[in-house]
Amino acid sequence: MKTFFFILLFFQALTLIGQPIDVETEKYPGVKKIKVQAFRGIYAKKTSRSVYYFDKKGNAVKSSHFYKIKRLADYMYLYNDKGFLLEKNNTYDVNNKRETSTTRFTYEFDTNDRLIRKTTDFGNGKLDVYYQDFDNNNPQTIIYPAKIEKREYNSLSRIILKKIIENDAIKHIEKIQYNDFGDKIYSNLPLYDKKKLETIIIPRYSAVEVYEYIYDKSNRWIEKYVVYDNKKVLLEKRAYYK
Repeated sequence: MKTFFFILLFFQALTLIGQPIDVETEKYPGVKKIKVQAFRGIYAKKTSRSVYYFDKKGNAVKSSHFYKIKRLADYMYLYNDKGFLLEKNNTYDVNNKRETSTTRFTYEFDTNDRLIRKTTDFGNGKLDVYYQDFDNNNPQTIIYPAKIEKREYNSLSRIILKKIIENDAIKHIEKIQYNDFGDKIYSNLPLYDKKKLETIIIPRYSAVEVYEYIYDKSNRWIEKYVVYDNKKVLLEKRAYYK
């Protein structure tokens, strides 16, 4: 029963908070496969892993996700010529082995070829997200059905400030810093309430977190750590295959 509980939690994590690699934004040209191990929350005992496979353009075309040796979910991905995700196909689901599902994405652009609307079709419902108020082609306002996200960027178009607004009230703020490789090295949540926001699946350890990395010869990180309250915790490992 305990093992099944962990399996269910991990699958819910994939569904609700996303996968270790964001296939919409993370591109890896020249890489055929990446193996990922997560070391956080209930997975601190090295029990969860994912494997991603990539095409020549660096787009993830399929992935598999495991708890220990048990396969939990498989996905296949389809992109357009611009590298935007068109379909995310759940080809295997440990909780629903006889059915598959497809999530489809459509996009609308303005006359400057900037994304202004993204529609996600889950099959049983649709979700529209709008991108507005551009600064150097970066959207400063993202409008979701129940919230608004405000962003600020640095000179390299990396997000340095996020604000989540619900019912005209600021619910969430994150201040971010990066290293020379573009990896997040600092995150500060001034409004962080550990009792309200922490989950058993992917906890945040502190309001202020510093991140450290170990890199390979191609300057890709292979180990990621979080540092907080004089502690250092391994979060994730990645292995790259050409």
